[in-house]
Amino acid sequence: MKATLTKLTLIFVALILGQVAFFGVVHFVLKPSAPMDQQDDIFIYILPIIMVFSLTTGGLFSKQRFIESRKMEGLEEKLRLYTSTSIIRMALLKGANLTAIVFYLMGGNQAIAIMGLVGLLAFMSLIPNKGRLQRELALSDQDLV
Repeated sequence: MKATLTKLTLIFVALILGQVAFFGVVHFVLKPSAPMDQQDDIFIYILPIIMVFSLTTGGLFSKQRFIESRKMEGLEEKLRLYTSTSIIRMALLKGANLTAIVFYLMGGNQAIAIMGLVGLLAFMSLIPNKGRLQRELALSDQDLV
């Protein structure tokens, strides 16, 4: 179990650092400053839909997979399922966050940048830990020994 958490933590850190670095390059190096126009208006409406879709899809997908895992026998099999499900959930949200950063790059709208930062905070809530793993897979303390 510890190896699974270590692997997921490394993946999580790599994904979050990539997003933060990309946002930093876009904001501080490229400095988007285009005035808001009709195209930005569309981005402001599209981006929340993309973010809500990625959050709900990831949440529903993972919930379904974790329910399936309760029928599995071995801990190793459950941990493989947990790893793949967690990666998919993180990837969905990362995609939405990168979309927000690209929309910000294209139009320079600060509201879009704020939505991207909110997406990064939502991504931070996915940090893997023992308690989350135990809760989502419905494992007892005996299962973890």
